[in-house]
Amino acid sequence: MTGSVNAGMALPILRRTYERETIALIVIVHMEALDEIVPVDDGDSIRMAQALARQLGLGVGISSGVNFLGAVQKQVELGPDSVVVTLFPDSNKKCLSRDLLHEEPEKENHMEPDIQLQRFTSIYRSREARVELARMAGAAG
Repeated sequence: MTGSVNAGMALPILRRTYERETIALIVIVHMEALDEIVPVDDGDSIRMAQALARQLGLGVGISSGVNFLGAVQKQVELGPDSVVVTLFPDSNKKCLSRDLLHEEPEKENHMEPDIQLQRFTSIYRSREARVELARMAGAAG
């Protein structure tokens, strides 16, 4: 069971209980326009969304866990000096009665146990945000 990350957008292919939502998402995505699909284990995505809530206080959903882990994979692939940005496209509101609140067993291939969350930066759509992004990109490069 996997989810996928691509171009800042999550395709949660979580076949446990989300079959209708999966079909609806795939219909609106033009697969031919995607550069790449990054596979992410759905259990790992659930654990990552839980960790983001527990450690940073972010009420994100499972799709955000998918996006975060996909971004981590790209960061590892591109190297430590690369700048990788992702979006958290959902909140935990729809997920509260689903897998997000249940204990997800850790698997050997999960990335979440090896990730140490330290802080996050919210960037708003404004002139100040563009200046801050430019500053951050300059500091990274």
